[in-house]
This record gives sequence, structure tokens and C-alpha cells, in this order.
Amino acid sequence: MEGMYPWGGFGANPTPHHVGSAWNARKNILAGGWPYSEGIYEDMDKVFFGQFYWNPDRSAAETVSEYAAFEFSPAVAADVVKIVNILEDNLGHEQQEPDARTTSMPAREKPLSWPNESMQNDGRGPTKLAWRILYLRALIDKELREKQGRLEGKVLSTAFDELTRIYHAQHADPAVRPPVVN
Repeated sequence: MEGMYPWGGFGANPTPHHVGSAWNARKNILAGGWPYSEGIYEDMDKVFFGQFYWNPDRSAAETVSEYAAFEFSPAVAADVVKIVNILEDNLGHEQQEPDARTTSMPAREKPLSWPNESMQNDGRGPTKLAWRILYLRALIDKELREKQGRLEGKVLSTAFDELTRIYHAQHADPAVRPPVVN
């Protein structure tokens, strides 16, 4: 939910630096915990906290790298770490009204290209969905950057429709449903 509205509406929103800083400030007074989650779009953050509870001195950056190596391969783990860092830097998309045709974008918006076609898995299997929404977030960020925040076009429509199906959010409140592009 960090810096995005609708929550998860633009795909994955991993925040390794944010949660890592929060953890480091409190890890000496915490023992375990219960990560709260609103949805699959923040799955990576749940992994960070699970790792923090297991090893309080493990960094979120190390966890991203290990998780990427497991899910894809060690050969592309460094690319995934770069993507996750850029996605965190680009947090801040907001569609204030459900029918709005534009979204605000952060001034710090960094360009992003998906560096390896093999990382575009087909979304099959329980863990693969988390990576599909990571890919969709990168695609959506790229399209919104090119369209200067306008919610228009076939690529955005298709990406938002896929996220809606993944989330089972066809009839969900606009606060938790990806934008609709006509």
C-alpha cells in the first residue's frame, strides 16, 4: 500500500529500502512479528519480514537477490534487484478518482526496461503470479512514463485487465481494483 492508489492497482510495489530502514531502527527491540498484508502485490515485502524474523541482521537487498535467484535463476538475479530498486524509487502513482483518465506520477520517475525476456514468465503456479505482477508493474510504469500519466491505450488496458483477473477484483471497490482504461 506504500505510496500507491489504488493499492496494488499498478502491480507489485516492493519496498526493500523502506522496510529495511524500518526494521533496522527497531530490530533490537523486536522478536518475530506478524506481517500484515492487503494483497499479493506486496508479497515481496512479506518475504523481507519473514527473513528479518529468521535472521534480524539479514538485509532486504540480500533477500531480494536470493529470492530472484531462486525464482528465476542466479544469472538474472542482479537484473531483478535493479528492477526492484527502480520500482521502489518510482512509487507514487495515484488515481484520485475511479473514473479519472490520468494518474499522478512521482517527479523522480526513473526509466525502466525489462532487461531479460526470459523473466517474462507466463504467470503459472502460485509463486509465478508474484513475478507476473512485478513484470506488469514495470510494463505499466514504462507505459505511464511514455504517456505522461494518461490512462489510455491497449497496453495499459491489457495490463490492468490482467491484474484485475489475478486479484479477482472484477467487482472490487475502486480502492483495491486496478484502473479501468476504456
